Amino acid sequence: MIYLGEWIAADFHEQAPDGDGRQLFLSMTDFDLIHIWPEDQVTPDWDAAYHAFQCRHCDRFLGYWDST
Repeated sequence: MIYLGEWIAADFHEQAPDGDGRQLFLSMTDFDLIHIWPEDQVTPDWDAAYHAFQCRHCDRFLGYWDST
């Protein structure tokens, strides 16, 4: 995996092929943390660091949380 850095909500929108940052977030995130980005918010504010990674072979994105 390639470390892409710490992402905020705008980064998900920017990296999503269709511009749907929330959907990209959901595909990258464990189900127990999906409540962090509510359906009714385009760009949520969260008090955590989201570290993004990308697979060098298949280009899939994954991420992990770190509480701040």
